[in-house]
Amino acid sequence: MIARRAAMLDQFAALVPPGTSLTHAALQYVLAYSAVSTVIPSAKDVTQVRDNCTAGARRLPEAVVQAIYAWWERELKDNPLRW
Repeated sequence: MIARRAAMLDQFAALVPPGTSLTHAALQYVLAYSAVSTVIPSAKDVTQVRDNCTAGARRLPEAVVQAIYAWWERELKDNPLRW
């Protein structure tokens, strides 16, 4: 289970544009859908809250959004991770 999670994290990271944190990429991915108007991320401290707030200032390129969706379909859709 841990090995699969680590591999998936590496795969996701490979899809993210250089200079974009994984946190920002995840938030920007969700915000890329017009049906989503609000994202409520978690945060452990004020620094994380501030960082999360800056994620919406940029958008992921459409090609990256499509690549992440294709990755989700291939890796997670029919084989979700257990919590």
